[in-house]
Amino acid sequence: MPMFTKTKTLSLLAAACLTGACAQTPVNTVETTAPQAQAQTAVPQGGRNRPEQRRLSPAEVEALLPAGSRVVRDLTVKQAGAHTLKLDLYLPARQNRAAPVVVWVHGGGWRQGQKEDVVRNPRLLNALLSEGYAVAAVGYRVAGQATFPAPIQDVNDAAQYVWQHGAQYHIDPERMAMAGRSAGAHLAGLAAISNHQAPGEFITLADKPGFKIRAFVGFFGPYDLNTLRTDKGQSADAQSAESAMLGATPAAQPQLATRASPVHYVSADTPPVLLLHGTNDRQVPHAQSEQLKKRLDAAGVPNELHITPDARHGDPVFDDKAHVVKVMAFLRRHFPVQ
Repeated sequence: MPMFTKTKTLSLLAAACLTGACAQTPVNTVETTAPQAQAQTAVPQGGRNRPEQRRLSPAEVEALLPAGSRVVRDLTVKQAGAHTLKLDLYLPARQNRAAPVVVWVHGGGWRQGQKEDVVRNPRLLNALLSEGYAVAAVGYRVAGQATFPAPIQDVNDAAQYVWQHGAQYHIDPERMAMAGRSAGAHLAGLAAISNHQAPGEFITLADKPGFKIRAFVGFFGPYDLNTLRTDKGQSADAQSAESAMLGATPAAQPQLATRASPVHYVSADTPPVLLLHGTNDRQVPHAQSEQLKKRLDAAGVPNELHITPDARHGDPVFDDKAHVVKVMAFLRRHFPVQ
């Protein structure tokens, strides 16, 4: 259980995401980010003919963390057959009160990825720690290792672990949010939106979740697996990512796909939701976020949808200053550090 303590000053990268006041955006809104605002950031942007973002190593990210923050790596959540499920805790500089925690779920099309992929959002990670949030980066079994409901069990079990053991790391176990990218947004959203009514099959470390999710942030996620392909004018085959995760095509097992889709758990008890998506996303159409927003609006759930023109799936622009400011403003409004 190695622990690393950073004493470096904030980097320019961290300072950039914290500069200026965060604009207040009304709830239940759709916003389109102006291309001019995107151009102000020095972070490479995606879209057509834009360079890819170089993935930072964990050591590089640690070098950019705020002074006094620390990382506790590879805490074992559970043993699932041959697979050991672990999480990493990114902890802010110790403060008077226990920190709220954001559980971060990685993407990778349910086929790949790892908990260390939280480094794909270094500005956001830095801003969260600087503000006083802890971040729990969690892993889960991917397609080829297990099929649904194993991934959501792993995410919920990781959250349950943090709820049970957070106090020893100065984390407030009663103040938890979920966030993720792509397939991670799907799983984080499923955990958050079904939290108050989670089926027993969605968790293994308890009969039902002891934790309560207070907010959800989803980057370019799929939220209705039955319409994911039709939104692209396609049909899912056995080789598709969602079929690999489910263990069957949605067409062959529509009820299974429904059970695995966050949109079908939306109710008045759903926590506040922030959705971010791009118009040039060819893997997960932004119609998926729009569909979830319609359900949230109908249920009266506070929510925001920010659509970025020309942004691709996984676009580095989603970690630029403008987008980080939006995320932090949302969290301050609905899930503040107290």
